[in-house]
Amino acid sequence: MSGIDISKKVLLITFLIFGVLTAAFTLTHNMQLSNFLELEKVDTADNVERVQNVISTEQGYLNRTVQDWACWDDTCSFVEDKNPNYTEVNLQNQTLTGIKVNVMLFVNKSGSVVYAKSVDMYTGEEKPIPKKLLRMVEDGTLLSKSENDKKSGFVLLDEDPMFVACHPILTTKYNGPMKGTLIFGRYFDDVLLNNFKDSTRSSLSMYRIDEDLPPDFQTKLKSLSENQDRIIVEPLSENKVAGYFELLDVSGKPALVIRADFPRELYKYGEKTLNNMYFFLLLTGLMTGVGVKFAFDKLFISRLIGIDNFVTKVRSEKDLSRRLPLKNNDELYRLSKEINRMLNEIELAEQELKAQEREKKVLLDSLNELAIFVNPQLYIIWANKAALEFMKIDLQKAMGQRLKNTPDISIPLSDSLDLEQIFMTGNKKSGEFTGKDGRVWIVQAIPVTEEGGKIIGVLEMCRDITESKATETLLQEKQIAEAANRTKSEFLANMSHELRTPLNSIIGFSDLLYEQVYGELNERQLKSVGNISKSGKHLLN
Repeated sequence: MSGIDISKKVLLITFLIFGVLTAAFTLTHNMQLSNFLELEKVDTADNVERVQNVISTEQGYLNRTVQDWACWDDTCSFVEDKNPNYTEVNLQNQTLTGIKVNVMLFVNKSGSVVYAKSVDMYTGEEKPIPKKLLRMVEDGTLLSKSENDKKSGFVLLDEDPMFVACHPILTTKYNGPMKGTLIFGRYFDDVLLNNFKDSTRSSLSMYRIDEDLPPDFQTKLKSLSENQDRIIVEPLSENKVAGYFELLDVSGKPALVIRADFPRELYKYGEKTLNNMYFFLLLTGLMTGVGVKFAFDKLFISRLIGIDNFVTKVRSEKDLSRRLPLKNNDELYRLSKEINRMLNEIELAEQELKAQEREKKVLLDSLNELAIFVNPQLYIIWANKAALEFMKIDLQKAMGQRLKNTPDISIPLSDSLDLEQIFMTGNKKSGEFTGKDGRVWIVQAIPVTEEGGKIIGVLEMCRDITESKATETLLQEKQIAEAANRTKSEFLANMSHELRTPLNSIIGFSDLLYEQVYGELNERQLKSVGNISKSGKHLLN
């Protein structure tokens, strides 16, 4: 039976090791997969930056174009004199399509539109100026306030979003006061978006924030505002990952949200490679575990089974005289040798312990006091003969009982002292306790500690002092009575002395009056003086 148990334990250890290796492989796999996710995120962010750079390049072109026109002396003169030759030569429809501008607005320094033109980029036909753009000119949103006040950004028009670049109109040498504001605009339409898709080789989706956004765009818009990098990367599916970013209007607020989609080739390749490595390592670990198990069984288990059977037999028969046979000179040989040496020491220690137990039992059983040893849970571990007779129980039944649940002894030993406090503080306690039956006990509880200082129990001693207490009480009462008698005698002596002197004077003078030494008295006066003398003598007696 022990051989089967050891074999099961070895098998369990093998599976445990395999489980640990599997957990380690899984953790490594997940960490590496997480690294690939992070790498994919970085790669996607780089691709999104390429899209941003393409859009920024287009925006930069419009900014440079409006700057060239705004710092041209002819433009500076035109906003003041409205020279028709300037419009005939420079502001033809094909001129706007050639520089890729849909809208031109010339505004003088008073905020009035001097000239406005709008064309279709792809047909060259002239179109109406967007009303919202004109309203933004009127309220000053698009106007430059100083020579260095340049504005650029998107405007959400009713037709399409438009990128707008605004520049103060100055002379070529940038000297002299500002003459007005030149505004160029280009629609960010589907054609331009497709051009960006082709140049970046990505799938782009654009949504305006003033319209109903798809759920994923709604959640990302708030995150984009809180993200310092202005880019959020998130997988869309197993095969596609997306990067989100926003484009700002001329006031610096979000106007458009763009999502760039890319295939997850890098992540899928890394995942496939990691999966192959993962299964290879698992297979290698399983095969190694099985091989180690069989080798361990063959080399060690049989001898361990013999040692296990020997120890089990010694324990069951309690025969410490047995010894384990020794063979081979290896670790198990040394283990068997140490087991035999340990059996020798245990046998000697057991004999010495039995002798000490007998001495302790004889010593404690000779005491008249009740002695009980309890553990930290207040369960009785040992009690002397006096305590067992008091509880009317033998030691085997008393051991394991909770002290507070033992009515015959819980009152003098448990209720009189706070045993839990003793275990907490480590301080011994003593006190006197009177039971309901009138018996008086003196109780002492001493904490018992091991070598490390930890309290392992409390030894309680309880002694009945009812008779000595009664004798002491009678002696005290006798002493009190004698003191009271002495006090009475002293009081009477003092009173006798204090009363006798004035009474003698009263009696003497009353007798003189009665004998009429100081003169004659009438019958009534004689009677009163006689009463004084009579009462004084009575009080003196």
